[in-house]
Amino acid sequence: MQISYGNNKIEINFPINVKVSECKPNLSETDPDTNHKMMNIILESKEWIDFLNSKSSEDSIILIIINDATRATPSSWILEKILPIFHQKTIQYEFLIATGSHRSATENELTEILSEEIIKLNPVVYNHKYDSDDDLEYCGKSPTFNTEIWVNKLLFNSKYDRIITINSVEPHYFGGWTGGRKSIIPGCAGKKTITQTHIHALSPDSQICKLTGNPVHDDFIECLTITIDKMKKPVFSFQLLQDSKGIIEGVYGGTIFSSLTNCVNHAKNVFQVKVSNSYDLVLLVLYPPLDRTFYQSHKAIENSRLIFNNKTKILLISPCIEGIGPNKFLEPFNSVYNKNMALDEFLLYIKNNYKLGYHKSAKILEISLKNKIFIKSEYKLENPLNDLIRPIDSIQEWIDMVTSEDSEIKNALVVLDAGVTVPIPRYN
Repeated sequence: MQISYGNNKIEINFPINVKVSECKPNLSETDPDTNHKMMNIILESKEWIDFLNSKSSEDSIILIIINDATRATPSSWILEKILPIFHQKTIQYEFLIATGSHRSATENELTEILSEEIIKLNPVVYNHKYDSDDDLEYCGKSPTFNTEIWVNKLLFNSKYDRIITINSVEPHYFGGWTGGRKSIIPGCAGKKTITQTHIHALSPDSQICKLTGNPVHDDFIECLTITIDKMKKPVFSFQLLQDSKGIIEGVYGGTIFSSLTNCVNHAKNVFQVKVSNSYDLVLLVLYPPLDRTFYQSHKAIENSRLIFNNKTKILLISPCIEGIGPNKFLEPFNSVYNKNMALDEFLLYIKNNYKLGYHKSAKILEISLKNKIFIKSEYKLENPLNDLIRPIDSIQEWIDMVTSEDSEIKNALVVLDAGVTVPIPRYN
């Protein structure tokens, strides 16, 4: 069979006694007209009409919260349909980029996010700054998790009488799913809030495609509920669903909570792929843009962890041409980790000394202690990471080596576009 590696195609072969399966995301079969019809239904709904008519004064402004360039959310697809309505009704609007803990959007990224046509209108655009205390307002604490809730002050500014959020839904390796609540928590949250919600990623219940009982999601929801209550203004949310090729599969509107629920139910059919219960070999093939850094590529391992057994050998196939990516997660490895350290001891250190990004350290160690992980990449991992994820030179030579060394290897799964594909055991 043939697989992609960056811009190249590589031919690979397995021994005749190894049963090989292929897993890839479900591509869209939705007629583009269907999405326009779905959008028209939203724009004709009582909920949307009531939202439009809830204008508090002639000078009031709608604040539109949109994702930054790290998410492939096609915000302009929504904007090109609602902004003409605003222009017709002389409704003013401004934008807030929900950067979370990321940097501000550049001018080129703003054009990419909003479109050239909207940029030509010279809209007012703010970037959220999570570490600027002067730009944050305290809302209280989440009742279950005692998380301090700090949110961008613009959401409470009286000049904005209504808020729109635009987001997209895809699997998230510890938050369950992206979208919905993430426009505000953590998208417009302060550093303390983001850090305190993300520490829940250390919980075994913080899993990909899981919302019920996921403490990250639960804390997001509690923080968001308190924030919306304090805002005391209508919030309307649009959620978009795209397949792995970026083709829009569906659009949902309503409250942040209802639109997320409806979109997630649809997203399960797009990203989750039923496979056999577990595999002896799993090859994870990354596609752009998630193949550019190790930080992004590692998510493929989390996506597929439900199909690993205790003997599964894993090969991550990703060029990582931009290197490691955000490297905060390396700090615990460099400062405290050693080969003889127990997982519980390492997790305790991370929990007691937690900083944003440390949860990835825990995830890497957790899987590497159960399974042998290898990587084919142009980037050479350094110690101690390359003790946990072993580099290889040739994919074919690796297949030949592991299958000759272990006669019990009977099946293999090749996961294509592994950064967004979630193999689900058929009997799970």
